[in-house]
Parts: sequence; C-alpha cells; structure tokens
Amino acid sequence: MRQRVCLFAALLVWAGVAVSAAAWTQEPPDPTPKAPKDRPLIDEPDPDEAPAVPSGSTSGSPSSSPMPTAAIAGMMSVFFVVYFIFIGLMVLIGVGGVVLSALAIYDCARRDFPDPSTRAMWCLLIALTRLLGAIIYYFVIYRKGDPPIQPAYVPGTPPPSPLSG
Repeated sequence: MRQRVCLFAALLVWAGVAVSAAAWTQEPPDPTPKAPKDRPLIDEPDPDEAPAVPSGSTSGSPSSSPMPTAAIAGMMSVFFVVYFIFIGLMVLIGVGGVVLSALAIYDCARRDFPDPSTRAMWCLLIALTRLLGAIIYYFVIYRKGDPPIQPAYVPGTPPPSPLSG
C-alpha cells in the first residue's frame, strides 16, 4: 500500500512539472499593439469604435500578459502534492506521539519507583506533554534498563531471612 501511495505521489509531481514546463515553453503572445496598414497608431481612441477596455479599468493594458492556465494548473498540482505530503507527515507524527506516550505511561505504571510521587510525576509529565514527555521518559528512565527496585531494608528491623520467600 505504501508503495502505491509513493508511486501515486511521484506521478502527480511528475505530471505537475510536465504540465508546468509545457505551458512555459509555449510562445507568449506579442504584447505590442500593431498599427493597421491604412492608418497610423494614435493615442486617442476613434469615436466611432467602442473602447476595448471600459474606462477606469487597467486590466487590458498590453504590458500585462496573463499567466497560462496550464502553468497555473501545474503549479497548483505540485502545491497540493506537497501540501498533502505535509498533512500526512503531521498525521503520522500525531499518531506516533499518541502511541509512544501510551507505551511510556504503561511502562511508568508498571515500573517500581523508590517513591510513589515519582511515578505520579512521570505519569503526569507524559500525559501532559505527550510526545515530548515520552521522549524525555525514554532517555531518562527507560533507556537505563534499571531492574525493578526491591523493597528497601528499613533500619531498626531484623533483616529478612533468606528462607522467607
């Protein structure tokens, strides 16, 4: 399934680049106006002809040529592929953070700490900071591989007998 998704994403990127490149290699229209053969080009409009651009509009100036539609489509397809890859990575990081924090809380609840408040502190840290707390717990507590703590000998009481259990 992962190979199909990667192949599909690569195909979309390739198609977007190909469409964009094809649109930009086309010959752009000549933006300079041509004078009719029978009369010279003049600045004043002819009163008999309707204006090409309504008064007050600047969108019809010959110096501004619109971007080809295929180039826009190519750039947008590349943008959407990058956008969906980004969203997919964020989802994977989010799900991974939840899984890692759940595993860290599970290990924290099973591990023997010298003080019960230490266990509570670590569980709260992991629960409130999710992925960051799980990473901190891994490097500070879990990675050490400390064996479970045995009950401490309390001074003033006889030591436990080796035969008792």
